Amino acid sequence: MKKLIKLLFSAFIMFVFIISAQGQDTLFLDGFESTTGDTVGCALGEACGIDDIPEDWTQLLGTAADSEDKWFTATNSELSERPDIASWPLIPNSGSRFAMIWAGANMNAKLDAWLISPDIMLTANTSYQISFYVEMPGFEMYGEYDMLEVFIGQGKTITAITEGTLIKSITDEYIQFFTLVTVTFTPDETGVYNLGFHAINEDGPYGTGFYILLDDVSVSETEVVNVQLAETTETVNVYPNPVSDILYIKTAELVKQIEVLSVDGKLLKTVTGAVNELPVRDLRSGVYILRITTDKGIAIKRIIKN
Repeated sequence: MKKLIKLLFSAFIMFVFIISAQGQDTLFLDGFESTTGDTVGCALGEACGIDDIPEDWTQLLGTAADSEDKWFTATNSELSERPDIASWPLIPNSGSRFAMIWAGANMNAKLDAWLISPDIMLTANTSYQISFYVEMPGFEMYGEYDMLEVFIGQGKTITAITEGTLIKSITDEYIQFFTLVTVTFTPDETGVYNLGFHAINEDGPYGTGFYILLDDVSVSETEVVNVQLAETTETVNVYPNPVSDILYIKTAELVKQIEVLSVDGKLLKTVTGAVNELPVRDLRSGVYILRITTDKGIAIKRIIKN
């Protein structure tokens, strides 16, 4: 694939394009605000085999589980009524509630718990952005972490979900506060899909981890840029290329806008105004396309981010 991309860009060193961008449509968003159950009785050191989740979500336990710990929803005020955890402020990313699971009853149980989303209709060959916020502090000082696997499949059983696609695996990470996780998924066929959040852990000398918090799960159709190629003259230069930090734009023309796109045409960032340099340190290593709009026209550049 990488060789093919290089060959395509070699064949089109100088070109302009016409773009049309589709707005980002949110197909699914849930911050777990629809439950109001009392979770005071489900705290550290107690098995949390309760059913306090939104009605359209599904709880399942895998075969490796040796406790009844399940995902549940809570607010900080509910949990703070417990004296053993009152000093741990668990703050939602937004709203008042979040989904949660303890590492295990008495901190030494084997965790194998699933939280499966409601049905989400997706269209074949369309790119979707799947986002969620997660907090997983573990016990960093002892090198013990909870683990979260995120799947997308077709069905609300463990078999159906695991036969789908593993889109994210979070292991050995200390995530002290809610952090945004975003992945892109393109289904091969049109149909109903479900997200599966799989909480697991491993035994350690001090237990099996701590807790996992989950909030603001969303699925959106990503912004797509359609490109039409045509030859043009070379009037804009960029350097250094490959680049690690700052990319400089050299031209006698007035730069009005710079757009950064992925190789599949997804618009990643836009910088407007009379600029002659572009910070790229926030981009991952890989190949990108620049669409540089000047007072004379449009120039396209391929860059490689180290």
